[in-house]
Amino acid sequence: MVSWADSNAYLLRSAVALFQRLSRAQQLSLIAATIFYVVAGALHFIKTDIYLRIVPPYVPWHLSVVRASGALELLGGLGLLFPRTRRAAAWGLTALLVAVFPANIYMATNPFEAGAASI
Repeated sequence: MVSWADSNAYLLRSAVALFQRLSRAQQLSLIAATIFYVVAGALHFIKTDIYLRIVPPYVPWHLSVVRASGALELLGGLGLLFPRTRRAAAWGLTALLVAVFPANIYMATNPFEAGAASI
């Protein structure tokens, strides 16, 4: 019988082997995307007030929406690291970007409400 530690070690070796099959550009892009999404997701919890300001007023439960989007960014970023979850994580992050696009529109059209510095 294979132990839990042995099976996890095998999965890690498999993930590293599959990572090494990627081109250097693919490896760097994957690492950059992972870092970007994990940091951005963490900032939703560290600098919550910044994100709260860009949520459009018509969206209910501002704090819950900010925390959920941060958690999804964290999970998606980490999911990019593993070959088994990479495709689902990429599609999930794509859907998340579409879902938060109204916040970007609100921020661009209401810069003062969204916390932009005075011009």
